[in-house]
Amino acid sequence: MIRVGLGAILGLVGLLWIGQGAGLIPGSFMTGQLLWLGLGVVCLLLGLALLAASWRRGAGRRS
Repeated sequence: MIRVGLGAILGLVGLLWIGQGAGLIPGSFMTGQLLWLGLGVVCLLLGLALLAASWRRGAGRRS
Protein backbone atom coordinates (compact mmCIF):
# COMPACT_ATOMS: atom_id res chain seq x y z
CA MET A 1 0.00 0.00 0.00
CA ILE A 2 2.89 2.36 0.79
CA ARG A 3 4.47 1.63 -2.60
CA VAL A 4 1.26 2.58 -4.38
CA GLY A 5 1.10 5.88 -2.50
CA LEU A 6 4.76 6.69 -3.10
CA GLY A 7 4.48 5.70 -6.75
CA ALA A 8 1.44 7.91 -7.24
CA ILE A 9 3.08 10.88 -5.51
CA LEU A 10 6.32 10.46 -7.46
CA GLY A 11 4.37 10.20 -10.71
CA LEU A 12 2.36 13.33 -10.01
CA VAL A 13 5.43 15.31 -8.95
CA GLY A 14 7.17 14.09 -12.08
CA LEU A 15 4.31 15.31 -14.25
CA LEU A 16 4.36 18.68 -12.51
CA TRP A 17 8.10 19.06 -12.98
CA ILE A 18 7.85 18.00 -16.62
CA GLY A 19 5.20 20.65 -17.18
CA GLN A 20 7.28 23.31 -15.47
CA GLY A 21 10.51 22.31 -17.17
CA ALA A 22 8.82 22.34 -20.56
CA GLY A 23 7.38 25.79 -19.87
CA LEU A 24 3.78 24.59 -19.86
CA ILE A 25 3.22 25.66 -16.23
CA PRO A 26 4.51 29.21 -15.72
CA GLY A 27 5.25 31.15 -12.54
CA SER A 28 8.16 29.28 -11.02
CA PHE A 29 11.95 29.39 -11.10
CA MET A 30 11.68 25.92 -12.68
CA THR A 31 9.76 27.19 -15.72
CA GLY A 32 11.62 26.51 -18.95
CA GLN A 33 14.57 24.79 -17.26
CA LEU A 34 15.68 21.52 -18.87
CA LEU A 35 17.04 20.29 -15.53
CA TRP A 36 13.51 20.12 -14.10
CA LEU A 37 12.21 18.49 -17.26
CA GLY A 38 14.83 15.74 -16.88
CA LEU A 39 14.24 15.32 -13.16
CA GLY A 40 10.51 15.14 -13.85
CA VAL A 41 11.00 12.34 -16.34
CA VAL A 42 13.11 10.43 -13.81
CA CYS A 43 10.49 10.90 -11.06
CA LEU A 44 7.69 9.85 -13.38
CA LEU A 45 9.53 6.70 -14.44
CA LEU A 46 10.38 5.80 -10.84
CA GLY A 47 6.76 6.35 -9.82
CA LEU A 48 5.50 4.16 -12.63
CA ALA A 49 8.04 1.47 -11.72
CA LEU A 50 6.84 1.49 -8.10
CA LEU A 51 3.23 1.22 -9.20
CA ALA A 52 4.01 -1.60 -11.64
CA ALA A 53 5.97 -3.50 -8.97
CA SER A 54 3.09 -3.10 -6.53
CA TRP A 55 0.54 -4.35 -9.01
CA ARG A 56 2.69 -7.32 -10.01
CA ARG A 57 3.32 -8.18 -6.38
CA GLY A 58 -0.39 -7.88 -5.55
CA ALA A 59 -1.37 -10.03 -8.52
CA GLY A 60 1.08 -12.72 -7.41
CA ARG A 61 -0.50 -12.92 -3.95
CA ARG A 62 -4.02 -13.44 -5.27
CA SER A 63 -3.24 -16.52 -7.35
